[in-house]
Amino acid sequence: MRSRSTRQQVELPSQTSVERELLLYLRGVRRPVEPMSVYGPLADRFGLNALQRHATRRDRDELAWHNRVQFARRRLVDLGYLDGSERGLWGLTPAGRAEADRLASEPEVITLADLLELGL
Repeated sequence: MRSRSTRQQVELPSQTSVERELLLYLRGVRRPVEPMSVYGPLADRFGLNALQRHATRRDRDELAWHNRVQFARRRLVDLGYLDGSERGLWGLTPAGRAEADRLASEPEVITLADLLELGL
């Protein structure tokens, strides 16, 4: 069981940023992967510390970081960028590969939502 100290509020990257990095990560691996192999590398891309990686949500005993990545995945499936047909594997659709290629060719844009999350 996780300690209560990890239930404190932590700052995580915006949903939009996680969606973008998830697309780019999956573009780099070139084949469907299991979710557990995604959380660490994405956290590394954002430079998350141990507290951010292991904090649990207030409403349930679930890692907040995993939940953020799972919501990003769900949105990308809804957009048609990730293939949701095979449980336990995350991979790009042709539309997702095209979007990831587009994202890779342009600089990251900081959104208003990102600025608001940072308190700027």
